[in-house]
Amino acid sequence: MAEPDPSIAQAPAPSGPPLVLVAGLAGSGNWWDAVGPFLATGLPGRAMATVDLPGFGSRGGHRRLQPIVQAAETLAEEIVHGAAGEDEAGVVDLVGYSLGGSVCLRLAAARPELVRRLVLIAPGGVPVARSTLRDLVSMVHMGFLAGPCFWPTLVRDARRAGARAMLAAAKDVRFDDARALLPQVVAPTLVLHGDRDTLVPGADCELIAAGIPGARLQLLPGIGHTPMAECPEELAAAIAAFLR
Repeated sequence: MAEPDPSIAQAPAPSGPPLVLVAGLAGSGNWWDAVGPFLATGLPGRAMATVDLPGFGSRGGHRRLQPIVQAAETLAEEIVHGAAGEDEAGVVDLVGYSLGGSVCLRLAAARPELVRRLVLIAPGGVPVARSTLRDLVSMVHMGFLAGPCFWPTLVRDARRAGARAMLAAAKDVRFDDARALLPQVVAPTLVLHGDRDTLVPGADCELIAAGIPGARLQLLPGIGHTPMAECPEELAAAIAAFLR
């Protein structure tokens, strides 16, 4: 039998199930572009897939928008049927951001057999008494902290979604109440939150982490609502360390 050629690089063995990254309100898979290379380094050989929620990104438009509960059911079906990059057992590591975190939280509670580990980045799930105007001001602040390099992505995805879808989804996430579901999440969970985030209150992330058995809360100092744009390397390191 011929000896293997040492000059041919061998692909690293996968270190776990596929990693599924779920975007948030008006977001797309492009929001993870800066994070992806760092995740690939921290999780060598790991298959990764990004998912746009119905109504946003590649699935943009008001008529495609789904309420959070229905979006969680849709994502679960996509994992089961292979659209979200799952392995043969249908198990994934799930990372949800903002509105995507709300969706992933509900999925993990309803379909625990699909989720090995769960990462929630500034998730919703706790009702917030906040006006649409306050949301708009917070979004402007979010864009400021994200930086000008991220602005083209923000503008493109906002246009694809449209104002009606964005306003409807913002209202949905403001009133979403998943607190009763928290004890049903059995996957080991990491909750990440930037301490300059004005869209998702820090107290809400503390409540979510406290309500999920064994969950851990990790603060990102000096970071707002878009850590994938503000600190992609730090975000990827936190995710990779937890998933390893």
